[in-house]
Amino acid sequence: MKLGSSGDSTLTAMVKLGLRTAGSGGSRGLKISSVHNSAGTLWRIGLTYKAATFTQLGNELEPEMNFHLLCSTTTMTAAWETFQRSLPKAPNVDVKQIRGNISDAEKQINANVLAYFTTGSGISPFPPFGNEISGRLRMVELNLWDAMSTGSSESEVVLEIQVTENMCNVYGTMHGGCAAFILDPCTVSAMVLLGLAKGFDGTGVSQAINVHWHHPALLGSTLTVTTRSVFADGRARLARCEIREKLTGKLIVSGTHTFLNAGRATKL
Repeated sequence: MKLGSSGDSTLTAMVKLGLRTAGSGGSRGLKISSVHNSAGTLWRIGLTYKAATFTQLGNELEPEMNFHLLCSTTTMTAAWETFQRSLPKAPNVDVKQIRGNISDAEKQINANVLAYFTTGSGISPFPPFGNEISGRLRMVELNLWDAMSTGSSESEVVLEIQVTENMCNVYGTMHGGCAAFILDPCTVSAMVLLGLAKGFDGTGVSQAINVHWHHPALLGSTLTVTTRSVFADGRARLARCEIREKLTGKLIVSGTHTFLNAGRATKL
């Protein structure tokens, strides 16, 4: 099912059902397996709505009948937050070992969201690209604060990953494309953290990733990936990233990631 924009206040979707609900405003739950926006990004899985939620096009919802679902972008945001908070628990994550100034419960939720986007968490029908690499990203610190100089809220996520053979070029150093690939989910993690705290969807569709390579990362080295939110206003999100060698602090890669969200416009 694909979502298409119908203005800023509503989203319209064509839903195909394989069940029958008799009478107007019936109470049987309608199970939606997945919802995607027009760019193909997954919004939610497995949410159940009562028949009264839907605009009915006849006296009865016939099996495999198409009908319209109208919902405000506010509802979509609430549904997305519910989805994030109900994701399967990320494996091999001990939140007690994650530093930062947010609660352990919030650390777990952020770890779960990262695991979902990097591995699919066993609920996505599509194994994410490069999951054998991105699935090894490990959160080590999450922070939120209000910047006195700008009056806005900011977030920081620190992750670690070890350089393995499948990340390297023919010289045994991390491939430049792999560095850009790592930057993507890590920068989104910073915005997801901020969004969960401030009530907006921190995810989005990439518009530009700018990457600067400074030094090679050797096979076997452990990298520290530090990402921070920079800007979230309207539908635009911007985060920056530094990838450093953990042992020496040497700067390996720096970059920024700009992405757009198709949901409710955000004002921080």
